[in-house]
Amino acid sequence: GEFQVKLTGLEMNTTYYYCAYTIIDGLYYFGSIESFTTKFVQTYKVGDLFPDQQNPIGVVWYVESSGIHGKIVSLDQGYMKWDVNGAFSSSANCRSLEDGSYNSLPSGQPFGIWVREHGYGWYGPARRELANLCDNLSKVNLTLQQNGYTRIEGFYWSSTQYMSDTAYIVCVTESGYMGYSPGWYG
Repeated sequence: GEFQVKLTGLEMNTTYYYCAYTIIDGLYYFGSIESFTTKFVQTYKVGDLFPDQQNPIGVVWYVESSGIHGKIVSLDQGYMKWDVNGAFSSSANCRSLEDGSYNSLPSGQPFGIWVREHGYGWYGPARRELANLCDNLSKVNLTLQQNGYTRIEGFYWSSTQYMSDTAYIVCVTESGYMGYSPGWYG
């Protein structure tokens, strides 16, 4: 009959061989030897250019222990208002402090436009994401500097609103900026 086995702990880009068997009345019956090869998946560490050195779109600032999933910052920076009207859109759904991908920036406003122009998968970081970026900023800035990009330091808009008329900014810096400490928000 058919059967399934879930395998864990396999290495990438490795061929594994297996043979199914059954025991009936004390006799062993073996199937044919089969094989499969696991795929190679690119892994990253903090400070790596993403997706690679030849075609970078960002720098890795956070990565899970597997090295496969993580977060990147854009190679470019911009100076803009969150909202051109001077009052933030009350229709925006920007309440997540932890994950900016849950925050829906107003579509017609400068910050939202800038983020969307980067393409699929990009989002404005939430307040705590920007604060956490400070923990690995020295590695990110080293990569940016070595590759001719602008270092990250200063006050950055988060995608998190405090109230309908107020959004958070975060001081993203390695050690301090204009008297503010890394991760300060207001």
